[in-house]
Amino acid sequence: MKPVPPALMVFCLLACLAGAPRPAAAQSPMPSSSPQGIRQSCPAPDGAPVVTSHFTDNAPKYNINLSSADLGHFHIDTKVSRAPHETFRTGGLTESAYSPTYNIQFLVRSDYTTGLSCLYINELDLDVVFSPVVYIASEFRPGSCRYTDTMRHERRHVDTTIITLKEYLPQLAEVARQATAANAVTGPFNSESIKDAQQQVSSNIRAMLAAELDTVDKVHFQRQQAIDTRQEYMRATRACPNEPLP
Repeated sequence: MKPVPPALMVFCLLACLAGAPRPAAAQSPMPSSSPQGIRQSCPAPDGAPVVTSHFTDNAPKYNINLSSADLGHFHIDTKVSRAPHETFRTGGLTESAYSPTYNIQFLVRSDYTTGLSCLYINELDLDVVFSPVVYIASEFRPGSCRYTDTMRHERRHVDTTIITLKEYLPQLAEVARQATAANAVTGPFNSESIKDAQQQVSSNIRAMLAAELDTVDKVHFQRQQAIDTRQEYMRATRACPNEPLP
């Protein structure tokens, strides 16, 4: 499986106190002699490459063992404005890690009389995997108001990533189809260079998918930033008046 550069963003819930978040493993080539012979050009492929796509939504992992101070050391991607007299404590955060990977099935046709080969993409399987990790400050006891409110906030981050990736999976799949069409046939080349040809095709496809993933990342970040607002943090601060902040 070849990974496209993974995205890891961290989004958190803060409480405000006044005054105080790939090379492809192509299948082994299958040489076959070409009855048409390979000279100046490669025979046309039998058909268009088959492209399939999947979204794997792994259940969130939960960590409630780190203190608010520990969580405060995490790098957080989203930003919030604050007044000079305000400090923020981290009550929870979510690591939203997703990594598109793809597997290519190649077909190689070789002409043993000329020593030339042609490389074809037979199939490409695209899998976008989402593996979130949710942290809740250890000071918030399970079942308490602050634990429940913080968990609700962090689940919004998880759900937003799921919605975004499902929305953009068809576009990633379309880019994968365009990439396989553009690289459907490679050659002729010296038969000793099959692995080099596979790596070049994989690199070409990876670059096209990475460019589309940049767009997904920007939309994803904008949607997550819309959750982590000053208004939301001030609401969370006042949500549980009977439970002091850590």
